[in-house]
Amino acid sequence: MARVNRIVSLLGVLACLATPLAPAAPAMAGTISVPGDVGTIQQAIDLALDGDEIVVGPGIYAERIDLGDKSIYLRSSEGASLTTIDGTGLGGSVVRVAGGQDAACVVEGFTVRGGSGSGGGGFDIDGSSPVIRGCLIVANAGAEGGGVRVRDGGPALVDCTLSANNGADGGAVHARESATPLLTGCQIVQNGATDGGGVFAIGQSDVTLVNCVLRGNVAQSTGGAMYCFGSSNATLANCTVAFNTANTQVGGLFNFSDSNALIGNSILWGNGGNQIVDAALSASRVLFSTIESGWSGSGYANDDADPLFISTNDLHLQSGSPCVDAGNDVLVPSDTADVDQNGDVVERTPLDVDRLPRFRATGVRAGDGGSEGCGVVDKGAFELASGDPIGPLIPGDTTGDGVVDVEDLVDVIVAWGACKDTCCPEDFDASGIVDLGDLVVVIMGWSGKGIPRRPRW
Repeated sequence: MARVNRIVSLLGVLACLATPLAPAAPAMAGTISVPGDVGTIQQAIDLALDGDEIVVGPGIYAERIDLGDKSIYLRSSEGASLTTIDGTGLGGSVVRVAGGQDAACVVEGFTVRGGSGSGGGGFDIDGSSPVIRGCLIVANAGAEGGGVRVRDGGPALVDCTLSANNGADGGAVHARESATPLLTGCQIVQNGATDGGGVFAIGQSDVTLVNCVLRGNVAQSTGGAMYCFGSSNATLANCTVAFNTANTQVGGLFNFSDSNALIGNSILWGNGGNQIVDAALSASRVLFSTIESGWSGSGYANDDADPLFISTNDLHLQSGSPCVDAGNDVLVPSDTADVDQNGDVVERTPLDVDRLPRFRATGVRAGDGGSEGCGVVDKGAFELASGDPIGPLIPGDTTGDGVVDVEDLVDVIVAWGACKDTCCPEDFDASGIVDLGDLVVVIMGWSGKGIPRRPRW
């Protein structure tokens, strides 16, 4: 009998082993409240798991924070004007992101101030590509970037203001070691540095600015607005760069040692000394832009007409400005940072620095190649608000009807070859030639697999 009982027990064990285990329920993202659940932001970060949300209530938080390797959504509940992370006297960067995070990691809606140290005073981003959205980065100091340092990473700064920051190289932003930061809808105002009062790039870094304002930045030496060095490049699309100064030379953009600027739909005006200087194997390309005293280098469709700002402190355009309806939609890059948060990163960036519609049903002029013409954006970071909003505008869509189809294919084929006019909507890379690269854009758009396009003219 005992033997039978043992056999029955063994069969029961085998039956349990043979029964498949129910899969573990997937971990659900949690929400941690500060100060509701814990008293400090860093305590919340330490508790968080990847995918968690940390919601920070209004107040001043005297701390420095390090996200470690956490991919989280860290946001304020009431916005940057009411929620401050203050590193004054704490000796280092206020916010550090160095765990290899990608765009799933977001920091949103904080004033970040009082940071210091050898890296970025406000944000120190190392080998990571988070999204920094709606932040005021002010009154920080760092040898490499008073406001933000990016080392070997590609973060997106969206709708941020960087002001009153100071550094040795880069008052607001310092990019190094193949960094590829994107700044869209940002105001870089009244920062200071030895070189690169606004932005400094070195070591094969590429800085892209879309719908940004650089105003009133000061370099003690060179490059009041920007300084690019050592095979580093700056790309500016619909930017306003005005009234920056340098105590030694070049209040605008200085490119040195095989470094280049690509500039489209932009305004460079009132910068002390020269607006753009290329030196030591550097060569910039400028399209559809207003450059004080003119531009004789590579590019086309530029002018030196007074942009008619409201004032030196208010760079919105007056209604009679020659910059109104004088840009080119083709030069507006894809919304890779998703500034309108609609999930479409292929459409052309739809909002200006004020978050007003960039594309409106005004300023249409006839194009070539049988197209229905170019919808024409304003130059600079601010779109003069008139006309009904239109969009989205999609790369590959020559007609502006929101669909890539046979009509657009025909337009490209008819316009094949050198553009006959500066308004050439079939030339999606603004090379001056409608060719195979432009045909690929139409085909990909038609297939529904549109390619997000940063400006690479």
